[in-house]
Amino acid sequence: MNAFLPVLVPAVIGLIVVSAAAALALAWTKDAAVQQLVRRAWVGIAVLIAVGVVVFWVASAMAPGAKSGSVDRNLQQEQQSELHQRLQQNGH
Repeated sequence: MNAFLPVLVPAVIGLIVVSAAAALALAWTKDAAVQQLVRRAWVGIAVLIAVGVVVFWVASAMAPGAKSGSVDRNLQQEQQSELHQRLQQNGH
């Protein structure tokens, strides 16, 4: 699984919701000042969502330790050898 999926999916959903709300607000009013305010708010929220995704990606990439999808090879080998010993002891 992609490590960035947990933040990317809500960001895309949020962007769709905000875009739909902005489109409805623009269709609802004909006042130029209100339309300009809605457009600026939409751009501001879209930028905030994008910055949030980038901050998550950078923070994830700079986090110390093993990546979330990886398993320490030594730990994996220890577990396999313990399992093999248990199987030999039980006669299976």
